[in-house]
Amino acid sequence: MACRSKFWTIVFFIFYLVLFILVLYHMNMIAMIMMAFGMLMDALVSMICAFRKK
Repeated sequence: MACRSKFWTIVFFIFYLVLFILVLYHMNMIAMIMMAFGMLMDALVSMICAFRKK
């Protein structure tokens, strides 16, 4: 997460904004699946960044 680009920051912001809207509309199961997917993608981006050769 420390070396994420501006692009990924914007992507995750929009993703979590949609997630928040789903929670407001009581679509909790879809929101829970999106949250799990978002955390997995966040971890994947961080892992790729950490192991990328500089």
